[in-house]
Amino acid sequence: MSVVNLREKTILAKVVYYGPPLGGKTTSLKHVHRVIDPERRTRLISLNTDKDRTLFFDFLPISLGRIGDFTLRIQGFTVPGQVKYRLTRRYVLRGADAVVFVVDSNPAEEGANLASLRDLRENLAGHGLDIATLPVVLEYNKRDRPDAMAVGEMDRLYNGPGWPRFETVATAGSGVFEAFTAAASSMVRRICSEYRIGDGPSAAAAAERTLAAIGEASPAPPPGEEEAAEPRDATGMIVLGGEPGAPEGADDLPDTEQLLERSLATNLRVAELLAEVQEARAELESRVGELSALYRLSGSAAASLDEDRVVATVVEGAAEALRAGHASLLVTDEADGVLRERGVHGFLYDPLAAALAAEGGTPALEAVTGAREPLRIGPDHPEGTLAAIRRREPSVRAAVAAPLRLRSRARGLLVAYFAGRGPEPGLPAVRFLGALAASASVALENARLHGAVERMNRELEERVADRTAELERAVADLRQIDQLKEDFLSNMSHELMTPLSGIRSSAEILRSYADMEAAERAEFLRGIEMEAVRLTLRLQDILDLSAFEAGRAQVLPRPQSGREIVQAALDRARPAMEARSLRVGFWPQAGVPRVLCDPRWIGRALDHLLDNAAKFSPQGAEVGVTLEAAGPAVRVSVRDQGPGIAAADRDSLFRRFKQTGQVLTDKPPGIGAGLPLVRRIVEAQGGACGIGGGPGLGTVAWIELPAA
Repeated sequence: MSVVNLREKTILAKVVYYGPPLGGKTTSLKHVHRVIDPERRTRLISLNTDKDRTLFFDFLPISLGRIGDFTLRIQGFTVPGQVKYRLTRRYVLRGADAVVFVVDSNPAEEGANLASLRDLRENLAGHGLDIATLPVVLEYNKRDRPDAMAVGEMDRLYNGPGWPRFETVATAGSGVFEAFTAAASSMVRRICSEYRIGDGPSAAAAAERTLAAIGEASPAPPPGEEEAAEPRDATGMIVLGGEPGAPEGADDLPDTEQLLERSLATNLRVAELLAEVQEARAELESRVGELSALYRLSGSAAASLDEDRVVATVVEGAAEALRAGHASLLVTDEADGVLRERGVHGFLYDPLAAALAAEGGTPALEAVTGAREPLRIGPDHPEGTLAAIRRREPSVRAAVAAPLRLRSRARGLLVAYFAGRGPEPGLPAVRFLGALAASASVALENARLHGAVERMNRELEERVADRTAELERAVADLRQIDQLKEDFLSNMSHELMTPLSGIRSSAEILRSYADMEAAERAEFLRGIEMEAVRLTLRLQDILDLSAFEAGRAQVLPRPQSGREIVQAALDRARPAMEARSLRVGFWPQAGVPRVLCDPRWIGRALDHLLDNAAKFSPQGAEVGVTLEAAGPAVRVSVRDQGPGIAAADRDSLFRRFKQTGQVLTDKPPGIGAGLPLVRRIVEAQGGACGIGGGPGLGTVAWIELPAA
């Protein structure tokens, strides 16, 4: 049930992620949190349970628009999925305004999914909520599994009411924010109807737009989770003894025997008190020594942020302070929960870790690894523990083990081994090792966090370097685009002004000389027509190139005779060749297969190649055209006797509006769109093109098309 604050004009709504254990609820909610709050203005709070977590975070800075005069904000929760946390789930579900039910796509989790869905219905009913009217969205999670259940089958099993459902991969964030958006918009619509404020559809649409805008931002790295502070132990005070009363018969004078008896009693009492003082002094000195050693070791461990150094300081210091000779530190592997050696002093290997590896299932060893308080391992310890250790190290007569814990989580064990002859380790040794283990836990965590910060700093530096390189590449691209624009404007101004000047000049002459002969008038009109055609062809090249680059050009390949296509192009090029007195030779190879192409576009490409050959060939030279098979393709080559092109300049000619030569001196006719258009046309039909030859050798331009 949403909370309405009339004074602040706010509505606080609640979205609960529900589902089976390890189905992806927490991961989904954490992804939503990263997307909505990339700057981590809000803190994530986690309550860890066995193999699962209950998450809560407050989206107070995030507004999903206004409903009437009210501002809507959201709180998000997950619940633990295990059966034993039913009371927790029911409590978290109370007052929910929407539910995102995360379904595990693993076929083996069908029973867990159905059980969790039944549990959801029962808990909602227990709070007086009707699942038929409450907004519910389904996440079909883990869709990246190769054995993921089919969506249709999942709909049949879990989506009888026809709730909105999304296929998600929570670990990658795929589909997760979309599911949250659907739940939020449905919730807004329901709140509007329930409180009769605002326009439900309009408010829901506004919420969707707001979330869509937020979702465009890249998710930030995951924020840290808040942990509850551990309670401090209280120190008690014990008052021993009482105040003696006045002796009876104080008014009577004691006799000699009474005086002697009292004197003896007094001396005995003094001796007893002296013994107690000496014992207390020895205990105090021992405690001071323990505290001094603990202070020294804890300070040394805390002063270092190198994890290996912390481990060495703690292990060696424990062995020295307790005169144990041997000590080790075992750390729980987060991946499999196994205790493994982290540091060993006095032994080549840790005997307890070796015993755990070989006999880890025995109750006695499990009692050691699961201990919550420091314990002494000796003959009086549960049978089998010391024996298991001595099977690896026969010299061990006793040991003390203290758990490493941080925020109520088991991190490992600090163990001191006593070998040879000597007294059994007493309570002070147990107490000292426990205090040292507590300090070591904090020091190791600080070192680990420092290492994590160092790694994050390195990653950040690498990321900054990557982003800087990306920016430099972007700047280079912008410069290239700017140069491309300048080339385009230069070419266009030159190529468009030339025909326009011819058209304008011819038109002015025709207008000025009304009595011009018909033949002369026809010549000027022909010139106007030719310049207009030239201008039209230049503009058509630009439009066609843009169409290919935008994917709008329609290409319809079909089997065609390559010889016929080439001959048609030669016929169209004949006037330009004859104008420069060029000789044209065509040599088709016998038995060349048909080609798969769109004849209209390939004709355009050949027109450009022949036009280039005519432009660059000297007067009276020869242009040769060949048609031949080239493996699984058919190649058409156009060879001229022009100046040729250096190898370094060939690729640049296929870039838009790029030409060799200076615009005002030796630039050839054209705008630099011909060869780029040829490449687009040929590659769109599965072919290739290129330029050969070289300075002084002429130019060979070729295209290859797939054989039909």
